[in-house]
Amino acid sequence: MREIKAVLLLVALLLSVLMQPVRAEELDYSENVSLEESDLKENYTYINEEEGIWEYASSDLLIRVTRHREKTEFKGLTLEYCVADIHASASSPLYAILSEPKIRTEIPGQHKEKPETLAAKNPSVLLISDDYYGHRIQTRLENGAKWPVGIVIRNGEILSESTRDSSKKPEFPPEDTLAVYKDGSMKTFVSDEYTAQEYIDQGAEQVFSFGPRLIQNGIICEEEVKVEEDKSKYGTGKYRDARAAIGMVEPYHYIAIVVRAEPDNKYVGVRFDWLVEKMQEYGCVEAINLDGGGTACMIFMGETIIQGRVATRNLGSMIAFGQLESGNSVGIKRTAKTVKAGVNLREKTSKTSEKITSISKKNTEVEILSEAYDSAGVLWYYVVTEDGEEGYIRNDMLKTN
Repeated sequence: MREIKAVLLLVALLLSVLMQPVRAEELDYSENVSLEESDLKENYTYINEEEGIWEYASSDLLIRVTRHREKTEFKGLTLEYCVADIHASASSPLYAILSEPKIRTEIPGQHKEKPETLAAKNPSVLLISDDYYGHRIQTRLENGAKWPVGIVIRNGEILSESTRDSSKKPEFPPEDTLAVYKDGSMKTFVSDEYTAQEYIDQGAEQVFSFGPRLIQNGIICEEEVKVEEDKSKYGTGKYRDARAAIGMVEPYHYIAIVVRAEPDNKYVGVRFDWLVEKMQEYGCVEAINLDGGGTACMIFMGETIIQGRVATRNLGSMIAFGQLESGNSVGIKRTAKTVKAGVNLREKTSKTSEKITSISKKNTEVEILSEAYDSAGVLWYYVVTEDGEEGYIRNDMLKTN
């Protein structure tokens, strides 16, 4: 039986009785116990946005997300990223959330919506952006794009079987795959190493298609990520951007990283070689790059805690951990009140963006769903009104509760 560090669980049990917060970094990890043998009866959640710590513990799932900020020598910009250290289990494995088709010709995950909306419809402890396969499907259908979607399997169902021919000239994304198996293991492959049905026959529950592969069988995929003179396989070795990646330390023990890159006058993205170093630092023996840029984001208990760019793309699917009961998933409800009458609810994070509505009364309460920054670095809140309308309000127009 797989063993896992236990004192966090034991302390979490005490917390459920004593109701006294204890941070995981203060705990002693000297003893081991399996999740299945734990006596934890109550789920434990700890959120400290100021210090950048998000934690969850139950009898079959442990998650600790930490935010890191480092001043870099690259134009003096800041590197900000979140690392999720995830201990799942057979009773609480990695799974996928998917949008529902809006028309009969769509497949699950093809229809795209705001990540927070997708999260609200699929209550989960932790969500991470994935390979953005729905966009490739839509591009092929609407614009006649010829590039294949990649092999895509979600929750045991084959959604796409077409992929790139690895023997031909490399293109980005290479559509390398990460397969997640029923025993909790992960394995990376080149795009066409196996067919979708062969993955199913091997016991794969999920197959993500993007890449490049970062680490395979404990060995760095050097041809994919090297940056000297930009000789990486896809000519993207020196390209800094918002990134998302996921890897495996051992079965059911995963690491996920999301890197922020905007506003670009404050933050700097990273290259693939940086992702490799971080994945190795956290002990990953398998790891793959997922879709980055405006796709990259991480959501904890229904709230976005990091996003790659100022404006996050609408998504149709995400990687998920910790399925929660509907209506009981978003953790602590964040609310705010308007500071004056006539506060505008806008479609985007801009004063010139289309106005959705105007809130007529001062001290009108709205629920904060997430945060975003405009190109000037100004904070906006993505909110929902009592009438159910959603949009952005600049932070100085609200007083948070």
